Amino acid sequence: MKTLFIILAGSLTLCTCLSASVNNTIRVDVDTLVQISTAPDLYNVGYNGWGDITSPVAIRHLNGVNVKYCRIIAELSKLCGDKPGDYNWDYITPPDVGLGFTNRVKKIISNGWIPIIAFSLHSGTPDLPKWFHGENNDLSGKAWFRYNLDGNMAQDDISDQYTALSEITNAAVKHFADNGLTGLHWETIYEMGPEMPIADIHYYAAKGIRDADKTAKIIGPATWPGWSVEERFVKPFLSKYDADLVDYVSVHWYASNDQDLWAKGFDPAETIMTMKDRVFTEHMLSKTPDFAEWTRTLRDMLDNPDINKSGKHIGIMYTEFDAVAQSPYEKNPENPIWPNYDEGSDCYINTNYYGGVWCASVLCNMAAYGKADVFCKFNTRNYYGLIENGKNKNFYRTPVWFAWKLLQDKAGLNSGAEMVKSTSDNSGTVLEHYAVKADDGVNLIFINKSQSAFMVDAFVSGLNDCSHSAEKYIFNQERTAAFIGRKPGSKLEGQFEGAPYTDIKNNMSLKPIADVKTSSYDGKLLLSDIECPKISVVVIRIKEAN
Repeated sequence: MKTLFIILAGSLTLCTCLSASVNNTIRVDVDTLVQISTAPDLYNVGYNGWGDITSPVAIRHLNGVNVKYCRIIAELSKLCGDKPGDYNWDYITPPDVGLGFTNRVKKIISNGWIPIIAFSLHSGTPDLPKWFHGENNDLSGKAWFRYNLDGNMAQDDISDQYTALSEITNAAVKHFADNGLTGLHWETIYEMGPEMPIADIHYYAAKGIRDADKTAKIIGPATWPGWSVEERFVKPFLSKYDADLVDYVSVHWYASNDQDLWAKGFDPAETIMTMKDRVFTEHMLSKTPDFAEWTRTLRDMLDNPDINKSGKHIGIMYTEFDAVAQSPYEKNPENPIWPNYDEGSDCYINTNYYGGVWCASVLCNMAAYGKADVFCKFNTRNYYGLIENGKNKNFYRTPVWFAWKLLQDKAGLNSGAEMVKSTSDNSGTVLEHYAVKADDGVNLIFINKSQSAFMVDAFVSGLNDCSHSAEKYIFNQERTAAFIGRKPGSKLEGQFEGAPYTDIKNNMSLKPIADVKTSSYDGKLLLSDIECPKISVVVIRIKEAN
């Protein structure tokens, strides 16, 4: 046992570290009487198919974590027919398991979710209507917006393919209005590079939407923070077109997009990241506070009267966010010690225990800032999402599902939750701390993003003058199912431990492991010696004792 004297909050404090693997004790002060924010809609997904909106089990799992929004892509190359004015409203792709486009939107609604319908205008994929002329990007100066419908280059700034885009979006929105569905959420552009005139393209897509349904919610083009959202969309659009045709700004970001990560040797085109890649995984955990910082700077810009002269409130949606943007599907490394766990074979970064901690950190940062509206984790069965399509088409919940469930059910971090003040003497960012007001107490969240354990002493003020009890929950590698990679010689991806038959291991994270000792100190409730293991989420539920 090692004893250290360190200065905390101006006083001499005795710190006893329980082992060499546990870092010095961190003091956290919580004031339950000071609200700092209200949590937005944190738990939402994107449509991938293969039964994620049709399987009763999948629907139950997504409803189990209070999914509210589900993003779906309107693929213009399939939605639009062979010539202008022709539409295939019921087109089906293989992942759709026989459900046409119109009915997919209806099914999302019948599941109790709000669809976000994104038009597939994209710089990286050829999803334009087949009768459009030009390319889907402007890297060669031959993008579609430069052409007219007759195939000739436009002679002025606005080609008639811009107005054709308005007619397409107008027809789509009118189609759903004719089916009794108005007030839907429409995202004008899936993603586009900065060389494209994003503001102009959004204007013509949005104009078609608004002309067809005055109650529609118009979401701006999916953009990247610190890059295209501010300079390529918000400023030029509001300057030229004002705020009438945008209700939300859409943002996409993955921590693996970070240029600093590439400088560390990460190649987004080649690297299949695994849990063995410690430099990469630690760097991505360090980026989680950036989401809140980007939201702050974007919120300031949208509220700036010099930029948004109308004064209209424009919301912020992260319609895609996750740790890693590259899918390991069919590229999984073999596991040389299969069926035992191997770090170098665990490439399910977004959905394993690490993904749960990473995602929890992003969501808690967002909740503590509280200035955005909606966050959608991009969802696929094999890579990004909350559910895995296992054997016999069963759906097995991955560890990140249980991280969401822990935050919701045990920490009370739901839409509208009251976040209260939490401060500490920890000058770093590897141990984050948050506090959520509860009816008869407060819930504390500690997120340890380091490879070392920490001890925490928490001082809580503002509670009722009565006795309180506290119970502890831990989400980490030991209390969630491990991803067992590909068996040597097999072409299968591998599955999470126990899949698809049992959730016994993952359920451990939803069970309390111990009561936390409490005492009174200087008029505050003191919770001492809270150990936060490496790469973990720790939740402490404080409530009035019976």
